[in-house]
Amino acid sequence: VVTDRINMTVQRGGSYELAVETRDVPLRSISGEGDDTSDAPPDLSVGSLTDDDRQFVGETGQRPAGTIRIDHPFPSDDVSDVSLRFRVRRSRLETLGTDANGVGLYRDEPDGWRALQTTVVGETDAFYRFSADSPGLSLFAIGTDSPVFDVANASVTTSTPTVRVGDQ
Repeated sequence: VVTDRINMTVQRGGSYELAVETRDVPLRSISGEGDDTSDAPPDLSVGSLTDDDRQFVGETGQRPAGTIRIDHPFPSDDVSDVSLRFRVRRSRLETLGTDANGVGLYRDEPDGWRALQTTVVGETDAFYRFSADSPGLSLFAIGTDSPVFDVANASVTTSTPTVRVGDQ
């Protein structure tokens, strides 16, 4: 996940400073080793996610691909009409089993994650580019419609039926 641009309306004059941090949600292999560079298939179970990422899944039903955190030392009321442009690697979405149409930006708000209108605005050989508008700055998560599952207990039972001569 890469943040390309942040536009916002400032409500009053002054000096404004932002700290922007992006994070890709790690993809661990099924063997439990490695990351995005592993040759083993990724572990897409809920158990492979952090507690915060599992909470996002529980609230939205979406698999997180990454986050954008925008910290600021000024009151939130000082800005409005925030527009974010960001990009996500094509290979990341392919690994997750989705494409650009399955991506949405979510804003962390006091009452939970809020889906923001997200638009695909371009693509390169390596990235899909997106744009979304937000009422303010926050922690944002890039959600995908990639399958999310958690296997709690699995078993397979097989039986060989007994067939006797004359049975129908």
